[in-house]
Amino acid sequence: MRRSPFQVFCICAVCLTVLGCITGAQKESTRIQRVAAEPTPLGLDCVQRVAENPEYDGIKTKLYFGANNQPPPEMLADKSHPTKEQIMLLYKVRDDIQRCRKILLEGSAKTHPLILLTLVNSFVESDKLWVEATGGKLAWGAFNQRRKDISTQAQANLAQADTQIASQAQSRNEDQPQLDTEQRQHAATAMEQWAHQQEVLANHQRAIFAESEAHITTISCRYYGNGNTASCSLF
Repeated sequence: MRRSPFQVFCICAVCLTVLGCITGAQKESTRIQRVAAEPTPLGLDCVQRVAENPEYDGIKTKLYFGANNQPPPEMLADKSHPTKEQIMLLYKVRDDIQRCRKILLEGSAKTHPLILLTLVNSFVESDKLWVEATGGKLAWGAFNQRRKDISTQAQANLAQADTQIASQAQSRNEDQPQLDTEQRQHAATAMEQWAHQQEVLANHQRAIFAESEAHITTISCRYYGNGNTASCSLF
């Protein structure tokens, strides 16, 4: 099946599904679709490598790695909780996914600040859940269900952003430059807040494991809204 430009997904984070063609403002739609397509192959390849990594075979019966956002019933009904060894694997999965997120962040920054904002917000919600799951108090079934819920909500949010972008492109007026500036600022603020949240997750890991075992990859981005670009680094 041929994938659409936005059809890039993040395992353990969010499934990003194409929003479809904008019925109006075709010029803006075409630009966004074209730019969004650029990081798609890299993002898909990155996520696919994580999903196929044999190191994670030990949790593939617990953690849903599928791209269709449909965990099987037995995974959703799983009442068992992650062991310390499985929690270590969860952290490793997330570290690998951070590299995929970097690709998606830098790619989405070139499209529109509302797309970038929606993506970052989905990462925020995912990482909140990740803190709960790696605390060992959340059953696997609940973890998979809530990941599915976050993905579904992110798709709805992307659809809403898509509609808003189309509406703005159709009715540009003298207030549009100010609106553009505000949307870029909202995206930049969301990225700063997410950076702080990542540190919370890193501290959470250090509290669970010995310093020699503790490592979590964080992402720091500089968003250049005027040029619709982001430069992200992994730490």
